[in-house]
Amino acid sequence: MYSMSLRIARIGFNCSLTQFADLKLMPIRTLFTREELGVTQFERHRQNAHADYIIPEQIEEYKQRFVKEFENMRLDEMRNNLKQYILLIDGKPDEFNTLKSLLTDYYKTYNNSVHHVSDFVFGTPIMRLLYFLNLPDEAVKLFNDPDMRSVFEQMQTYKVLLTLLYDNKRYAEVFELYKQIRTRLDLFELFPDITINCLAFAACYQLNTPEHFQYADELWKQAQNVKQLSRSRYLLAGLAIKQNSPKYALGLVRSPFPYATVRFLRLAAFTQLGYYDKAIDILQQSVANFKLNSTSTKPSFGKQMVEDLRKAIEKSGRKKDLSDFQKIHEELTSLSLLSDETLDERLCATFPPMLPKNLYQKMKNKTFKANN
Repeated sequence: MYSMSLRIARIGFNCSLTQFADLKLMPIRTLFTREELGVTQFERHRQNAHADYIIPEQIEEYKQRFVKEFENMRLDEMRNNLKQYILLIDGKPDEFNTLKSLLTDYYKTYNNSVHHVSDFVFGTPIMRLLYFLNLPDEAVKLFNDPDMRSVFEQMQTYKVLLTLLYDNKRYAEVFELYKQIRTRLDLFELFPDITINCLAFAACYQLNTPEHFQYADELWKQAQNVKQLSRSRYLLAGLAIKQNSPKYALGLVRSPFPYATVRFLRLAAFTQLGYYDKAIDILQQSVANFKLNSTSTKPSFGKQMVEDLRKAIEKSGRKKDLSDFQKIHEELTSLSLLSDETLDERLCATFPPMLPKNLYQKMKNKTFKANN
């Protein structure tokens, strides 16, 4: 009977843990998936850590005992128990104060000891924990704490932190923390990872002010020594369109094929410039290519973008452009090539899982051939 009761208690505890995890999977606008950030793997480790205990009270007992005995532990015991403690934190403010104290003691012991114990990077798992618990305030507080500065020095840590803020629509903080990260990296003559730069471009795109457009332009010029993500280019082009600089956008995205995002951007830029014949030509080329190879992915266009083009042509009074537009619009409709997707949704969509470089190149080459 006792064994059965323990099993029931354990099942109930695991169910509540699963429900808690489900709350963290609520749909939000994000650039990077939980897999890409390493949060999914962190969750698995967390679930395994919780599975070692039958009831929640045992976890609290372990935490209290660990904190009490921490100073008397060997260095390797400190490290391993800290790793376990991070997996068991449930989000109470006092736990993060305790964690800070424990980390300070650990690094003090580590730096003052003659040891043969491998170090462990705690910064990234801590940020993954804060992402899992959705605690952006605590993340910013810990990151800005002078005593914790050496803990958070990894590119992946920066990526998780900025993504946590971005997912919570705290774009101004993403922008400001990115500048702080740049300052930190400048001391080591390093430049942010291309994914971190992409988050900066995304924040500038969301903030959409002349100042952020200027900063994004300068960042793009500074980053040219290292090939950047295409999404960064597209976000900057989209920001240029929002800031009424369509020619700047066209300079960034010169060829409309085979990428749908480029077609979206050029269509919007040509509409804004009043180059209606060129905007219509993009639609016509897409329809023609689809008819030649109807087995390929449909080159859909956002209904709102096409509607904006129609309104602009009608306002201009150009009868030939309007006639050409009406013809191509009929074909787009009959072929079901119009979608509800907006330019903003396309630019801010979640990245697909990052593939190994060799596999990515094979897929890219295959896709390019299929579209030409």
